[in-house]
Amino acid sequence: MEKCCICENELNDGQPISILTHRGVERINRSNDEIHAEIGKGVHQKCSKDFTRPRKSDPVQYQEAKVNLRSATPTYNAKGHCIFLWTRS
Repeated sequence: MEKCCICENELNDGQPISILTHRGVERINRSNDEIHAEIGKGVHQKCSKDFTRPRKSDPVQYQEAKVNLRSATPTYNAKGHCIFLWTRS
C-alpha cells in the first residue's frame, strides 16, 4: 500500500489524491527538510494544500477606519470655500 509522504497515512482511505509533479515535489521539499517527496508519488490533496500554502500565524485585527468628512471640519463653509481648491471663492 502506498502512503502519503506528508501525513504517512494510507492513500486508499477515501480522500482525493494528487500525483506529484516536479513543481509539487519542489514545493514540498522546500517547505520541510524532513519530508522527501518524489515525482509520481501520491499525496492527499488536503495534505498538499495545507502543507505548501503559507499560514497566517495571527489573524489580522481590523480597526475601524476613521473617516474625515470635509463638512465636519470647523473651517469649512460650503458657500465660502471652493470645493476643488479649498480656497475662498
